Amino acid sequence: VAPYSGAMLPTVARSGSAHRGWSRRQPRWQCRALPFGALIAALCVLDSRMTSLYPGYLYGVMAGATFSGRLARNEKGQLVAVASLATLLVSVGAWLLWVPISGFAAQPNPIFVLDLFENFLATLFMGGLVGLMISLVPLRFLPGEDLVKWSRNVWALIFGIVTFVFLEVQLRPQSASAHVSAV
Repeated sequence: VAPYSGAMLPTVARSGSAHRGWSRRQPRWQCRALPFGALIAALCVLDSRMTSLYPGYLYGVMAGATFSGRLARNEKGQLVAVASLATLLVSVGAWLLWVPISGFAAQPNPIFVLDLFENFLATLFMGGLVGLMISLVPLRFLPGEDLVKWSRNVWALIFGIVTFVFLEVQLRPQSASAHVSAV
């Protein structure tokens, strides 16, 4: 069982071990076999041998490491705050890179890789903002609840910044499609 089940911020689950190290709490790990995974792997190896595919391949994960305990409420909230701020920084960094790249890509006959990189940066920026907007809503099944339980003020600050940036980008007054032409 993972220490955190939030689907929107997967980095939180992977950073639990590092956070416990910073807080001087020793993580306890245990290995457990996944019998169904071992059965699938055995069937795949048997199939590869019967069809003369060499070397035989192995499919599935047969062991996993899990925390034996759960994170405390304050640890969950702190991890959500750190992951949210990191996502916001990556998103804003992508936007800062996108601004000059979009100028170069707007030139006649741009390089395909430049167009691709421009679209990647725009997607990274908007995907990060939309993901944060959704994941920071304080519902029981979203990471925003853990942040609210830890500190309502920190949640309000992060959610406010994300909402402001999101709305500022979505409601750009200089966008030509946002204005109705005066005839």
